Amino acid sequence: MQDIGDYTALLPRISVVFMLLVVVNFYNNREIKSNILPNK
Repeated sequence: MQDIGDYTALLPRISVVFMLLVVVNFYNNREIKSNILPNK
């Protein structure tokens, strides 16, 4: 039961890190597209 408790304690941190990675990837993709497309 102690292992399960440790996993549930780690889940919030893992989800926060995953969300940060998604936001960073989205921002980088948008920045790359804006740089490739000609500015009007």
